[in-house]
Amino acid sequence: HRYLATGVGVLIIALTVIAWVQHRRAGAEARAAVLSPWWPTFTLVWVCMQGAFGALTVTMKLFPAIVTLHLMGGIGLLALLALQASRQSQLAAQRSTAALSRGLRALMWATLAAVVMQVALGGWVSTNYAVLACTEFPACQGQWWPPMDFRQGFTLWRDLGAAGDGGHISFAALTAIHYAHRLAAYAVMLVLLMLAGLLAREEASRRYGHAVLALVAWQRQAPVPVMPAPTATEAPVAWQRALRFVAR
Repeated sequence: HRYLATGVGVLIIALTVIAWVQHRRAGAEARAAVLSPWWPTFTLVWVCMQGAFGALTVTMKLFPAIVTLHLMGGIGLLALLALQASRQSQLAAQRSTAALSRGLRALMWATLAAVVMQVALGGWVSTNYAVLACTEFPACQGQWWPPMDFRQGFTLWRDLGAAGDGGHISFAALTAIHYAHRLAAYAVMLVLLMLAGLLAREEASRRYGHAVLALVAWQRQAPVPVMPAPTATEAPVAWQRALRFVAR
């Protein structure tokens, strides 16, 4: 992971240098056809911040909030690079941005916000080791609404395996973390289906609508691991032992 991160950093430094060289060589009129060097410069600052969060992840012993922010920073870095690649492709092909209706643009921004929130929830599930709090789908622990403690589960600033008051996090809190991610997934799927429908209605964006629909179908068909659910007595005890071991 560290070697790959270092390689990404070196590539971003090279991208920044090349962008500034092209910017200086291009005349005032030609600069409109060249990617702004401030994009790779901002990306370089971003990846440096990512490195700092990576160090904090180790020194703060997998502190859940820090690890989740590190994950979101990685997603943000990917988005920055993808945006620059798309813009560079547009400039090279001399293509203009497709005109979209105001309602479609609003739905696209809402979809982006929903997906980002879902990724953050998924990171919170992973960093709190709450993946196996629900071992069934679509039910959880044999119930549609199992015992959950959302207040404790979403106390953001706390050590791994600990509650806000310093004690051990409860199994109900881990269940709440997992189930919140699952409920949000239903909402995200609904928003994506709405977006796919609107995109498919416009000629300029029809193929993107089909792509979104294909991704939703693929995600729906992705295998969900199902394991024998522990009993109400076994589950909290096993989880507390596992969390004590991880927090060492």
